[in-house]
Amino acid sequence: MRVEILNNYSDFLRMNELWTRTLEASSFNHIFLTHEWISSWWEDFGEGNKLFVILIWDSDTLVAAAPLMIRNIRVGKLVVAKKLQFIAHEVSDYMDFIIIDQREKYFRIIIDVIKAHSRQWDWAEFIYISELSPNYRYWQSNNSNPKTMIKIIRQKDVSIGLTFLDESGRRRDPSAILPSKNRLNSDLLKQYSKLLNHEKQVEVVQTNNYSDFENAFEPFVECHKINMKNRGKASPFNSETEKQRLLRLSKKLSQKGWLEFVALKTQDKYIAMIIGFKYNKTFYYYMPTYNYEYRKYSPGNLIVKLLLQSFLENKAINDFDFLRGNEKYKYDWANHKIALFSVQLFTSRIKFFLFFLLGKKAESFFNKYIKVYIGRAMQRS
Repeated sequence: MRVEILNNYSDFLRMNELWTRTLEASSFNHIFLTHEWISSWWEDFGEGNKLFVILIWDSDTLVAAAPLMIRNIRVGKLVVAKKLQFIAHEVSDYMDFIIIDQREKYFRIIIDVIKAHSRQWDWAEFIYISELSPNYRYWQSNNSNPKTMIKIIRQKDVSIGLTFLDESGRRRDPSAILPSKNRLNSDLLKQYSKLLNHEKQVEVVQTNNYSDFENAFEPFVECHKINMKNRGKASPFNSETEKQRLLRLSKKLSQKGWLEFVALKTQDKYIAMIIGFKYNKTFYYYMPTYNYEYRKYSPGNLIVKLLLQSFLENKAINDFDFLRGNEKYKYDWANHKIALFSVQLFTSRIKFFLFFLLGKKAESFFNKYIKVYIGRAMQRS
């Protein structure tokens, strides 16, 4: 067995095939851990940070991998702190180490490597660790010596989903997933009927073709901006960098057949849209939006219903993952909720005080005052 740490991006790029093989052999195979997802983020945002990808080899077989980086926290051009974290955790919903066998052994080796290099970082934060992860119990039980390392575990978020399979792994009857007598289902049928009366011709477009997606992207962005503004929030698409990131990511994933763009539209208008990804028999409901002019028809729920019907008919997926966020509408469809946790490591009591206790107070101040001010300023504009 040997351990390797990749700091050079060109070395990581060459790992594509081996990384994919290891991920597919693991029991926690999510799109956010794919080489394509991680490399796409790094190409857009990696500059100024340091790769810290840990690999564990058994002879020529890659048996474990930790997609980590050291982020330089800056005030202006001055680096004031260094944080160890998962690559791309800002745009991902599940993160973890990839391990294919002897899970406890390799998990502890990764943690030992992280601790052995603690002079390179001030604190470590590993977020969006699912309670369903096969590594979860090791995250919980891997106790640190309080004299040399302080560990904090807390719930960060929840993920909402709908599985089409029962406990034995058989497909559920469609009527159990979308019951015809369900009040929401009945209301949406009425809304769809009203929409058809209003527009006469409405179609559902479902495609993994990047050109079709690219043609619809600007209308998607504009709808998203308007909706977020009406909710007093900032759209990520206010940043041109984020727009270009999502375009490049979607193009890369479309080449693998993983892009899934869905639109409810008339001949000349988009009513509702979903940017999603289909990977390993799961649909990832990544980013939805709708045309605010059509809000009285419940377009967001309507497009979800039509998409679910499509998936139930073609049996293309086993799970519909609404991903992170506790929004009420998700519970109208979902049949399970998953807790997501964060784990933080601090190498000294001084750093714990600076980056956790003071950090929490700064975050509380920002949420209480600054966010409210920004929201009001956007509404006035």
